[in-house]
Amino acid sequence: MATPAPAGGAETEHDWLFDYIMNVFKAPTWEVPIMSFIDDNCVVFDNDDENKFAYSELHDKFKELVDTLLETHLTEIGVAPEDFVEICSQARDGRDVNRMVFDQIMAVDDFMTFKKLMQKRNMELELEAVKALKSRASGAASSTPAPAGDDGASESDDGGDDGAEGGTTDAGAADYMDEALRASLSDYAVSKTDAELEMAELEQAIAASLALEQERLRLLKAVAAAEAAAKAAADELAAMTDAIDEMSKEAEDMAAREEEGSGGPTEASESKGGDAAPSPKPAPATPV
Repeated sequence: MATPAPAGGAETEHDWLFDYIMNVFKAPTWEVPIMSFIDDNCVVFDNDDENKFAYSELHDKFKELVDTLLETHLTEIGVAPEDFVEICSQARDGRDVNRMVFDQIMAVDDFMTFKKLMQKRNMELELEAVKALKSRASGAASSTPAPAGDDGASESDDGGDDGAEGGTTDAGAADYMDEALRASLSDYAVSKTDAELEMAELEQAIAASLALEQERLRLLKAVAAAEAAAKAAADELAAMTDAIDEMSKEAEDMAAREEEGSGGPTEASESKGGDAAPSPKPAPATPV
């Protein structure tokens, strides 16, 4: 029978294991493969609400990756995965750290949390690309001379080079306007992506909260079902005990009646034999 989960805040003998797993989550041996998987595959996740089949495939691969990493780190300290599952069921509410480790592992199985995470990372990478483009556009715009004003007009008064200089000025102005337009579009893209990223972060937080709430409700239902089953078993055991007691009482009563029935005539006969009239005494001799 599993040991009941300790009350919140109570220390358990397995707290060290939760501390170890929490440190694993922050270690390069965990973060590098996880982030590499996310960065390599997040481009598939757009902002559509549709749940594509490719999303489910990647989610399954992500769960396999997490399971493999977790099993590898547990094996290093000699803890079997099935033992860790049992420990989580017993001590997940022992401390805040225990609960955080448990929640983070459970969140891996939630599809919507995974989807929001991948969408968020996709927008982050898009934002980085847009900012890099904006930086290059700003640098190019600053290196391109502004279109000539009065100087160009005065130079146009000169002789035979008017046409060539005018063409150069027009080309420079076009390049300048093009770079300015790119910078403006980059600003708009950055603002738009920032807003989408904030929305993605909010949706991810909501999805995680919903996943945790669903897990909490599932556990409550499991506890209620276990309590109902235990009560039903206790009631059945009590009924069986009462039936056994009743049968024992009936057997005792029957044995007593049989004993009384078999012992009654013998006692009567013994009583008759014991109470028999004494033999008559001989009459005294008559004197002559």
